Amino acid sequence: MGVTARTGLFGFGQQASEAADPAKWYKHKAAAIDLAIVDDTQVFPAEIGGVPVPNGMFKAGVTAGGGATLYPRLEDSFGHLLFAALGKVVTTAGENLLGTTDTNAKVNTHVFSMDYSQWSYLPWMGFRKIIDKAPGSADTDIIGEEFTDGKVLGLSFTLPNQGLITCRVDALCKEYDMVEDPEGAGAWAFENATYEDYTSVPLATFKDANASIINGTIDVGSTTFAELPIIAASFQIANAPEQDQLERIYGDPWRDEITVVARSMQVMLTVKWKDPKLYQKIITGATSGGGEWSPQPFVDSLTFDVISPKVITGTSTGKTEQYMFRVNANKVGFAPRGGVQLAGNQSVMLQLVGTVLEDDSGEYGTITLQNDVASYGAG
Repeated sequence: MGVTARTGLFGFGQQASEAADPAKWYKHKAAAIDLAIVDDTQVFPAEIGGVPVPNGMFKAGVTAGGGATLYPRLEDSFGHLLFAALGKVVTTAGENLLGTTDTNAKVNTHVFSMDYSQWSYLPWMGFRKIIDKAPGSADTDIIGEEFTDGKVLGLSFTLPNQGLITCRVDALCKEYDMVEDPEGAGAWAFENATYEDYTSVPLATFKDANASIINGTIDVGSTTFAELPIIAASFQIANAPEQDQLERIYGDPWRDEITVVARSMQVMLTVKWKDPKLYQKIITGATSGGGEWSPQPFVDSLTFDVISPKVITGTSTGKTEQYMFRVNANKVGFAPRGGVQLAGNQSVMLQLVGTVLEDDSGEYGTITLQNDVASYGAG
């Protein structure tokens, strides 16, 4: 009898330092998990002498990598992944995302960003995966894989024009442990004994109860282009590691280190064409009058909100506060992604790619999470 994937598990926890086990683990439901041991088995090179078919194999080393696709729960545990992907968090207690004070201290905001004093810093992380047993099999057939000394290399969001917001997290880890019956006798414990439910998963078509923030629009700083009609969008954080070959030490099958050598944020937009102003601005530097090509790239700010229908109860702001987060970047360079295509029986769309640039103040993009968690960032 086969084994269903739905009884598996995905978990994560922050390490206080390299080689230290996470003090607290969190589990989060996942749509797909491909985080796995990467056993680098290769065919032996061809040699002169003998017959022209493969005649051997060898193992070049081992590592652990991959990730998971999630419908992010904004109540609690997802904030730990935001911290893992960016490296710094500043919490303001008793204040909502719009800056309104909550004297009941039920709503808090957490601003996640890169640590501008050490740009390459990312916290060490651990990850867990459980592969369940077949019905009627022994509990020792349940396999748990625990990956430690890891770093988050990518965190991306898919923003459709209807339905659920999805998130993809990717990691690279230096160590792993394989455990039989990992949850037996409490061997694997989690801070959240039960999963956060679906109600704090953000929706693409939802607006906050105060009608002050609306999903489905993305604000490009200039008032001329505010609240673009977005058909589809995606946003990603990328942390590029040093190439694998330069992190290997003679005599050790594992990576010696995970050094982040480059970081970036990028947004991809498909915009419903209503007038040519944005397209003209990008190409010519002006919003009207035709004009010649401009050598100056189009750079502006970018803001969008991701909102769940679940309400934070007990606040004193006089508003209904929802679990949500905001992405903000003060300086984004936009460029067309291919030309404007015209196809029969279809609306005209403008596809853009936006790359977040270093701000004049030396800062970069931020993600601000609004929920009722006291703090993040402690290992």
